[in-house]
Amino acid sequence: MMIACSSDEIVMTPIAELGPIDPVLRESRTNRYIPLQSILELLTMLSGRELPRNLITEILNRLPIIELGDFKRAVEHNVELCAKLLRNRMFKSEPERAEGVARALVGFKQHSAAITLKGCRGDWPSC
Repeated sequence: MMIACSSDEIVMTPIAELGPIDPVLRESRTNRYIPLQSILELLTMLSGRELPRNLITEILNRLPIIELGDFKRAVEHNVELCAKLLRNRMFKSEPERAEGVARALVGFKQHSAAITLKGCRGDWPSC
């Protein structure tokens, strides 16, 4: 996706798919890759709810707490890199749009999310 964002234009066929830009963390206990954005969203969700203490403890025991700040910075770094690529090429005259598209591309909660030709609308790069 970053290579696509560094182009002047993205050309897609009806069956083409682009993926989100999302840093992922390999969870060693399950050997799964988890989007950092999902972990950050989980923490936001937990902070606004009254949950049983044992459930909160269980969730926190599964997260590498010391690295949570790094996760947020990694997500923001991806936004900055993507926006810079878009501002340099595809959206030279639309820096605000470049920022919005970058945030949308990094904002996916699921790594396997697909951006299809049908899904490319006003907020997305011209497809």
